[in-house]
Amino acid sequence: MDPVNSSSSGLYYSYATNGTQYELIAPMESQKYQGNVNGSLGAGIATQGSMALQGPMVQWPLNEGSGNIATDQSGSGNNGAWQGNASGTNGYYSPGRGGRWAGAFNGSSTYIASPDLGSPPLSLTLSAWVRPTASGGVVFSEQSLSGWHASQMEVEQNNSINLCVWTGSETCIVAATGITYGNWYFVAMTYDSSSGSFSSYVNGVPGSRMSVVKQYPPVLYYFVGESDTTNGGNGGYFSGLISNVGIYGRALSPAEIMALYNAEK
Repeated sequence: MDPVNSSSSGLYYSYATNGTQYELIAPMESQKYQGNVNGSLGAGIATQGSMALQGPMVQWPLNEGSGNIATDQSGSGNNGAWQGNASGTNGYYSPGRGGRWAGAFNGSSTYIASPDLGSPPLSLTLSAWVRPTASGGVVFSEQSLSGWHASQMEVEQNNSINLCVWTGSETCIVAATGITYGNWYFVAMTYDSSSGSFSSYVNGVPGSRMSVVKQYPPVLYYFVGESDTTNGGNGGYFSGLISNVGIYGRALSPAEIMALYNAEK
């Protein structure tokens, strides 16, 4: 959220904080400060490092409410394209959290495809708010369009959420168990190539982790909501609502994950 201008039209800042100081970690959505990242943002607010490096590669709030484009708010122009049959209350969208729209996925044909994101980053973070309405279904799938594809976040038929990376086979950790269909969850995964640490988070809280050596596609695309035959248990189409999709080319810290959760909840 915006710590100075809290009523910023439902748009958000992503930042890490120690309680009195704020470090922006993503490009700003608010019209008040867009295009002014080098200016004075208020007492105790800093922009540290390159926004292109610190911020997300892809940021889809999925709050458009109409149309077939998932607008990228990262500043990189990586707009997503809706595919399949629209089944929300207004096209590809239905009412989401806090009076905003969310992407509506029908569990049979609906998904969002990213453009070519170039060479895959060595480290990564994936995050999204998900509201599954049925068991089974892929949230994130890493693809290359040339044969490489692997699910990286999915809802399983045993009411759990798995996070996966390809290591020569699909290697997964359990992020959540006993989920309630119809409830919202903020789910994030990080992979740090320097340490091999693969970590899960639900509602900002760290969960399962393990050490792995991730393998990479030749070029990178992400699909959200689409089925994938390479999966950690269930590779069906996602059924439910998704909002605030983020894809980062680095492993966010636990403090940054918690900041995202607090900003978007």
